[in-house]
Amino acid sequence: MKNLRKALAVVIALTMVMSTVAFAAVFSDVADDASYAEAIELGAAINLFTGYEDGTFKPEGDITRAEFAAIIVRMLGQEAQADGATGTTDFADVPSTHWAAGYINIVSNLGIVNGYGDGNFGPEDNVT
Repeated sequence: MKNLRKALAVVIALTMVMSTVAFAAVFSDVADDASYAEAIELGAAINLFTGYEDGTFKPEGDITRAEFAAIIVRMLGQEAQADGATGTTDFADVPSTHWAAGYINIVSNLGIVNGYGDGNFGPEDNVT
């Protein structure tokens, strides 16, 4: 939990520092004048957020545990390690072919995000 707090503090600090920087629209569903546009665009600029294959971000949507794991790993600069950690997972509900398997393995191994204790991670469950 300590690492998560540090990582979130970094994102908040970057957002505040970069709040005066103007970004071009990155996602088709994020209006330039939306209150959250700069934060989302900053996150995309530093590769924290990649959005969906259809070019959207879904700013009103929930973040899944798999998406959260990916954001944390990118924030820690360990995306290359996640790419290499895609083999088997410790969770019955995360097959090695799941798009976030490597990210989930990294955050689990670091103790940042854990499974439910029943052998499942809940990759499609919302972050609470």
